[in-house]
Amino acid sequence: MVKDRLVEFQNLSGKTNSIKHDRRISQEAAKLLRDEETSLESFLNRMTDLRNIVGQLELWLDEVRILHGELLLAPATDGEKSQQLRTIMENFRATSLVAREKIKKLDREVNSKSHPDESKSVDSRIKRNQ
Repeated sequence: MVKDRLVEFQNLSGKTNSIKHDRRISQEAAKLLRDEETSLESFLNRMTDLRNIVGQLELWLDEVRILHGELLLAPATDGEKSQQLRTIMENFRATSLVAREKIKKLDREVNSKSHPDESKSVDSRIKRNQ
């Protein structure tokens, strides 16, 4: 009876000594691996989106510095530059709020203690380091 259960447990864990099932991953183990990969992949996609948003914010910040410097040199000469500066600042504020909310959401997700065994996993270390 013990040997019968041993083969069953080995199949569930993805390990087996039988020639027929040598080194094959069980369906349950394969599903768990796919779920973890999907979770990490979606997390990394969200991080990439967030980095793109931050990159856009940096570009706008550089534009604001240039426009602000030009306006300080000649304050009353160009109303178009003032309007351009206002538009960029509005876009910057709106995008920075979106980025802040995404960062808070990711932070809550990473710091959640709903999965105590996850704190030792590679996925959680990657998420914390990102």
